[in-house]
Amino acid sequence: MPNDGQSQRAPARFIPPIHEDAEDVEEYQKGGLHPVYLGEKYDGGRYEIVHKLDGDRISTVWLAWEVVSASWVALQFFLATLSRSVLRRNTLSLQVLIPHNPEAVRRLATYDRFFLVEGPNGKHLCLVFPVLGPSS
Repeated sequence: MPNDGQSQRAPARFIPPIHEDAEDVEEYQKGGLHPVYLGEKYDGGRYEIVHKLDGDRISTVWLAWEVVSASWVALQFFLATLSRSVLRRNTLSLQVLIPHNPEAVRRLATYDRFFLVEGPNGKHLCLVFPVLGPSS
């Protein structure tokens, strides 16, 4: 086959470099992940995105500045298709745990609040967590 100087056709599926802490770019589609950009503001301007902390197949986590309390928070944005079930599961878990063991709840990293984001890929749950230190 003659080489006409043009590159060959790209593979049908993008294969990202192997990196455990990175989400698959193909998850940014209808029903998938919400595209988040540095400097964006969420929840009526309450949170401003500063830095990406993590990403995987079901969510991305971002460091944000909360203007109301003048403090750092972590925002976790879930896949649109999972948002409803994640919220229901977390709410039920806390409702069961709190009455039986309030001391244990104080030691858990639970979300402080949540909000929903309507984006190009659907409606996404965003959980607001306190910023903790590294896991290792």
